[in-house]
Amino acid sequence: MLNTKIPDDVIVIGATKGNSFISKCIKFFQQYPFTHVFYVKGIYCSPKDNDLVTLNIEALPYPFFKGNVNVHCVSYFDDDSKKSIHSDAVMLNFIQVEKSIKEKIEKFLYNQVGKKYDYLGIIDFIVPFTDNLQDQNRWFCSELISAACISAGYNIWNKFPHLLDIKDFLIPVIRHSFKTIVFKYKNDKILNREVNYGNR
Repeated sequence: MLNTKIPDDVIVIGATKGNSFISKCIKFFQQYPFTHVFYVKGIYCSPKDNDLVTLNIEALPYPFFKGNVNVHCVSYFDDDSKKSIHSDAVMLNFIQVEKSIKEKIEKFLYNQVGKKYDYLGIIDFIVPFTDNLQDQNRWFCSELISAACISAGYNIWNKFPHLLDIKDFLIPVIRHSFKTIVFKYKNDKILNREVNYGNR
């Protein structure tokens, strides 16, 4: 059971194992199961309702060539929902930070809403011998969230945001989380596995 209230001193960073064409390409080239990351502003539905719904701030590549940074609710496992992404698995990472840092992170993210998706930045990761194709006025998912955190004074990565693929981004996030919950959909039910890394 999830508490839908996210404390003022906690940020939640999510990740999904997507099924889209782009997700499959990312998974193949990175050799890592998770293919997308996002910032969770709110959690509105728990596994007991047989779905997981979150309010996200994220950079999305769809609709193709029109992707951007937006704020929206996402349903992950509801087959009847038009906004369902039908993910194989969803991971939520809970990280404790100072309240002022969280406020700065969210301010940065909201200021990016409407900016375009950084397709060229993704090509840097999946096409050999390319470098510095990313557009500084656009964002891909891990680039956006890491830049927001770094701008607020919370840096747990050893690379610049535009050089972070999903794996490089997510491993430090998991290590710094006091709680990580992974949700999987199996036999018409949501199964969740909770791992506690520390005490608040």
